[in-house]
Amino acid sequence: MKEECRHLKLVLVEPESDKVRCRRCNLTISKKELRGGVCPECLEVRGERHTDFEPVAPEDAPKAHYRCEVCGAVIPCAD
Repeated sequence: MKEECRHLKLVLVEPESDKVRCRRCNLTISKKELRGGVCPECLEVRGERHTDFEPVAPEDAPKAHYRCEVCGAVIPCAD
């Protein structure tokens, strides 16, 4: 009989707070991933260089949670 994981190796996964959303295509991306300050989706799909972004509000971002490094289970943090 297989033993169940006791989740002894947990990692805290915090949401990124530097996310922005393209006002043209709605792609949500971190500021770190923006290369040259243009939306990569608009550039790849339409060949257009758009730099019109809006910050993503914290309530739109996923909440912090724990992830077990052994089995991959996601465990929500208590509020």
